[in-house]
Amino acid sequence: MRHGSWWRRPLATSAIAAAAAFYGCGGDAALSISKPAGQCTSGAGPQIEGVVQMPHGRVAQNGSALERVARAIWAQAAALTGTVSRVGAQVEVTLVELRPEDVINGTDPGAIDVARTGDNGEFCIRLPGGTDENVCRYVVQVGDREDGTLTRAFVFSVNQSTDIDFRSEAAVRLILEQIPPASLCDFSPQDINNIYNAVSNAPGEAVGENADEINAVATSIAASDPVVVAAISSSIPPRTPVATPTVTPTGALPSATPTGTGPKGPTPTRTAITARTSTPTQRPTRTPA
Repeated sequence: MRHGSWWRRPLATSAIAAAAAFYGCGGDAALSISKPAGQCTSGAGPQIEGVVQMPHGRVAQNGSALERVARAIWAQAAALTGTVSRVGAQVEVTLVELRPEDVINGTDPGAIDVARTGDNGEFCIRLPGGTDENVCRYVVQVGDREDGTLTRAFVFSVNQSTDIDFRSEAAVRLILEQIPPASLCDFSPQDINNIYNAVSNAPGEAVGENADEINAVATSIAASDPVVVAAISSSIPPRTPVATPTVTPTGALPSATPTGTGPKGPTPTRTAITARTSTPTQRPTRTPA
């Protein structure tokens, strides 16, 4: 998903100049991270590094009157291009372990660790000792669900940048939409990486004035992309259909067998009985002597 091309929209130039005084440069997910000294010191496990990018370069929606004016200018520009920019310093990045039961019950897990971003939106946080990206399933996130700013990223590698923005949130949402019938642990780190890359390469621009809108639009764009759909489908193991057993009823009454069903003989012919005719015998006439 593109961020948009500012040079094609000269009317936004003044907006960029005004907002740049407050928020710095625009975002680019492909970057090398420079960590402030001592930033990633907590924890004992592998370190996760990335950059946080949000609309207007901010997570919170409050601030001074001058900042609100600048955000209003950025809102107009963001609505035209969908561009996000790196957040500033001291934005909280939380590491959580999202469990399958959390997904099913719709609950938010507690924080394992909290880090803060540097001046250019970069962060570094360590996983617990003795664990890595294969634990099902670590998530780094910023913002809050209640105000619509929650933006997350699955931890799928300790060797490459784990950036938090609308693309990572779209990948998270699309994976969680598969549960159930799929299980959270069906998706391996490589599967998640493939889905995230497919989402990032999907054509389209996420347009919106705040994190909630941009995250929703990005998810909708990615959900309709055939490459993203294929990446998700290939990550879910096929389900073996369960055969339905045939139930034989017990205690059934035996079928009645009709009697006298053997082969029949020839049909007898009834002969009509003729009544005999009685012929009277004539007696001799007696003549008196």
